[in-house]
Amino acid sequence: MERPYIEKELLLIQKELMRYAYSLTWDRVLADDLMQETALKILRNWNKFKQDTNFKNWARRIMLNTYINELRQHGRFISAEEFHIHNVTTSYQTSEECCDIEGIYNAIDCLPIEGREPMRLLILGHKYQEIAIILNLPLGTVKSRINNSRSTLKRALKDFLY
Repeated sequence: MERPYIEKELLLIQKELMRYAYSLTWDRVLADDLMQETALKILRNWNKFKQDTNFKNWARRIMLNTYINELRQHGRFISAEEFHIHNVTTSYQTSEECCDIEGIYNAIDCLPIEGREPMRLLILGHKYQEIAIILNLPLGTVKSRINNSRSTLKRALKDFLY
């Protein structure tokens, strides 16, 4: 595999990676930073890419790991305000829907830290096994924490449920 191939592949998926960065950060500036850092890592490590591997998945994994490392380095996960402030008002048609979503994210922020982190990763679309790897926890612990968090959220959000 040669570096020009990697550069070409990176250009082909750049827009998709940018959308993924935005879905992780919910902030245009942070997404730009994440995209640049990811592209730099891809170009630095081009020789580690295996030819029989899906490039897009490889690049997304680098981006996710970069994002998680940034969060860990700063000792925090995304707050509900950061998570929704940039898009909720444009993604939802009514102010009532906006308030509902805000209430849901606020409830997630009120979860104990051990349940909040796995729940946020689950909301981002990660599977239990991925969450266990990301948080360096046993799979059973992740399942238990998510189950407990769901129960807590159901009680906290009973007014939102039909």
